[in-house]
Amino acid sequence: MDQTIFETKLKSDGFTEIEAKTLGPRPANAEHAHDFDIRRLVLNGIFIVRQDDRPITYRIGEVFSVPAP
Repeated sequence: MDQTIFETKLKSDGFTEIEAKTLGPRPANAEHAHDFDIRRLVLNGIFIVRQDDRPITYRIGEVFSVPAP
């Protein structure tokens, strides 16, 4: 997915805070939660999220979502 299309979709879905982050390679974060929904687009590299006790790998152009608890 293209970044412009992704951001347009976020706005139409009611997301009001849109930010871009660059994350370098690092060890895994400890298990944690956010009090808000997260939706991210991978622009470079890969991103691995552990959901339902299994790792899921997302690649460039893929979107992942993590709902608030």
